[in-house]
Amino acid sequence: QGINHANYDIKNDSDLRFWINRVQQSPNDVDIQVQWCRALSIYAREEPNAILNSQATDALLKAMREHQTNVQLQEHGCALLSMLLSTIAISSSAVGMKEIKFIIQVMRQECSCGTIQGHACKALCHLACNVDNQSTIVASGGIDSIVDALLHHTADVCVAQQGLRVLRILTCNINHKVLVGSLGLDEVVMEVLHVHGNNANIQMQECGLLWALRCNDGPIKQKLMKSGCMHLVIQAMRAHKGEANLLLQGFGLLRNMACNPQNVGLLIGEEILG
Repeated sequence: QGINHANYDIKNDSDLRFWINRVQQSPNDVDIQVQWCRALSIYAREEPNAILNSQATDALLKAMREHQTNVQLQEHGCALLSMLLSTIAISSSAVGMKEIKFIIQVMRQECSCGTIQGHACKALCHLACNVDNQSTIVASGGIDSIVDALLHHTADVCVAQQGLRVLRILTCNINHKVLVGSLGLDEVVMEVLHVHGNNANIQMQECGLLWALRCNDGPIKQKLMKSGCMHLVIQAMRAHKGEANLLLQGFGLLRNMACNPQNVGLLIGEEILG
């Protein structure tokens, strides 16, 4: 009762448990929620894993969900979530199903925050490099969350770069390729190609994703040609002639597309040899 919340820091697990109990008992007290979030943010700089391994994340998401109009709480909460997501990305070797589900839960709840979506995509990108994690990401709805992030935050460089990279990694796994391909990503890819025409890294990720998706799929190859997507790919290759990785992925995609005789004339029409 007599605690001055503004001066009360979290220094150990006992303090953390005290605050978790306090905020759970006072869900409607915005002042307590804000002060706790501030204290939690400071503690997270030293002991992020202690927070991830406690009930603090559930309490934080609940507070942000129930007090969406409180600017202070949302700002501190978003900063804290970004910090925790960065921690997960760095320590990806020790991450399990619980952390992956937490990332996707955050993406769904905080879908309007581009910074959080970028950190989440980056964390998933690191995690997806482990084959064992890929099935968990897919089963937890990670692909839909990544596509939603790309749709709502197309202009965000981190979301575009890391989101496309995750999809590309997952697509290289034959078990997940059909699922990613069924989402109809052509419109998303075209929009990102338009917005990030000057970013060679993002263009390379897109070419790699399209190459992985379109292998040996005749009908989808034709759809890709008619959509104008290949025109944008060729423009990107021309604009970034010095980027070897982009050219490698781009020419791989073009070669794959040209294996379909119906596409050869269209590719020649794009003057690819120019």
